[in-house]
Amino acid sequence: MARTKTRAERIDEKVKGGMSRVKAEIEVRRDEMLAKLDALEAQEKQEEARLDAKVLVLLKEDEAGVYDRLRSEAEKAIDEERLERSRRSRSASKGASESEGSAPDEGAAEATDSTDHLVNAYG
Repeated sequence: MARTKTRAERIDEKVKGGMSRVKAEIEVRRDEMLAKLDALEAQEKQEEARLDAKVLVLLKEDEAGVYDRLRSEAEKAIDEERLERSRRSRSASKGASESEGSAPDEGAAEATDSTDHLVNAYG
């Protein structure tokens, strides 16, 4: 496993590359700060996901009727979004095939329609 370079080593590399020491230090510290911000944002997303999961568990336990109704609405919304994407895709592919002077492939439309019953629970 490769050893991580120290801040001083990274600064020295930039200085050897022709950068002034002050500019090199600014750049190295900026890179460190951006990496730290990325890590904190990832941590925030994880905490938010854990919180959302806990809310769903509590909602399912405490308000089963509301949970079932909302889940059904979400499934319908996902189905509608999927169908709209499929329509746009077919429309774009039909427009492209018409501009090329060939007829649309009927088998492709059937293959797309064969997944209408599937629902992606993860969005």
